[in-house]
Amino acid sequence: MRFSSRREAVLGVMRSVHCHPDAEWVHRKVREKIPGISLGTVYRNLRELSEAGLLITLETEAGSLHFDADVSPHAHFVCRECGCIGDLHGYGDCRERLEREGYVVDSVKTVVYGTCVHCAQKRRS
Repeated sequence: MRFSSRREAVLGVMRSVHCHPDAEWVHRKVREKIPGISLGTVYRNLRELSEAGLLITLETEAGSLHFDADVSPHAHFVCRECGCIGDLHGYGDCRERLEREGYVVDSVKTVVYGTCVHCAQKRRS
């Protein structure tokens, strides 16, 4: 994969945050560095970086597409109340067990839906 200044900027923005932004958010941040970059260019670079294994894509039940630069094995939690997305390290990667059983695993994506800690606390109050 060739790394242009635009692709470097998109990847740099993704690696600088610990959230799970959508393409529009990434576009706003990249435009701070490259004012003329189009949303289509950002989308294309996010897709290509995902295909290269440098980003994880996460589609929510609502159909919104988010991106994660943490490509280590982990699951995600999506709050149905506030929409926040969080990482769940230590959960969701069954790759080793499946491979011991003879399966060839390309990727694992586990998404857990429910109520986040903050929204659950608000409910209790």
